[in-house]
Amino acid sequence: MVPMDERPSLRETFGAKESVAGLALLLLAVALFFPANLLLERCYPDRPLVPDLAFELLPELPALAYATDPILFASIGVLLVLGLGGERRSLPRWLLAIGLAYLLRPFLMVLTPLGRPTGNMDSYGIFEILEVKQHGMFPSGHMMLASLAWLLVDRARNPKAKALLLACMLLEGATLVLSRGHYSIDIVGGFLVAWFVRSVLERKAGRPGSAAP
Repeated sequence: MVPMDERPSLRETFGAKESVAGLALLLLAVALFFPANLLLERCYPDRPLVPDLAFELLPELPALAYATDPILFASIGVLLVLGLGGERRSLPRWLLAIGLAYLLRPFLMVLTPLGRPTGNMDSYGIFEILEVKQHGMFPSGHMMLASLAWLLVDRARNPKAKALLLACMLLEGATLVLSRGHYSIDIVGGFLVAWFVRSVLERKAGRPGSAAP
């Protein structure tokens, strides 16, 4: 861990170029999500339900829909605790990674206009409370962020946090499939987007992009 007096201040951390860029990309991603969502609704109102082998092999447990957000919040919480604590120097890069991943999502989700696994006009999880209907399925944003949280944390420096984030990521993927919140390919896609973003940023930083997480 970096000694307390050697860590940058919060002002320096959030004022860093990577932090500013990451937060700006995240805001842009949120702004692009709504027109992309509307585009799918207007252009593909009859998006088909497609077969999924995981759905055929695994039981459907709708109540787990309400577990997906708490699991994701746990991943975010672990990342925040580390980022505001001993890993503060890494926080700007983490914010940039999250912003970049979410910026990719609106463009990717319009390329594959799948219907919701339970019906196009169904709401899911927190969106049911907010009365927002999400029409873009691929890739899973929940899985993408849970995967990023695990991939970004260094195992040698934070072995317990790394193990906890791995458990959260696996639980996130399992609950999303069991509750029929996402197709299994959406889960794989979310992980792959996270892996791609992490690899690109590591290459830019001069570290091997293919290094094991």
